[in-house]
Amino acid sequence: MKITIKKIGDVAIPAHDSDKESWQRFSDAEYVIDIKNLDTRTVAQNAALHKWCEQIAYTLNKEGLKMTGLFNNDIDWTMLLVKEQIVKSILKKTLNINSTTKLMKKDIDGLVMYLTKAFGERFGVQMPPFPSRELFE
Repeated sequence: MKITIKKIGDVAIPAHDSDKESWQRFSDAEYVIDIKNLDTRTVAQNAALHKWCEQIAYTLNKEGLKMTGLFNNDIDWTMLLVKEQIVKSILKKTLNINSTTKLMKKDIDGLVMYLTKAFGERFGVQMPPFPSRELFE
């Protein structure tokens, strides 16, 4: 049986009416609970983040902002390079996390604002808007 709970202070309570009904069926006993944080980014947000990185790569290449390689050669941006070299370095700097899997739902907006502002101020480049949720539902 799965029940979604909310933590408020030191108290855990069922999150929804259906969870409350399930909770009431438990007898007084000890239980083992597997905890999963539901505030991490969703599958749709992950897909949108990848699409956005693709769009950023296209924008940077179109603007002539290439990545410099080991031998001072120009390298075209790809979705993966944007994610690894730009997004993850921003996440490390601003949130001290090194993986997009650890992103919380609320962190996506901050990432978008930070990156958009940085590229606008530093390079005069307008970043594409973050893909809307309708594309991924």
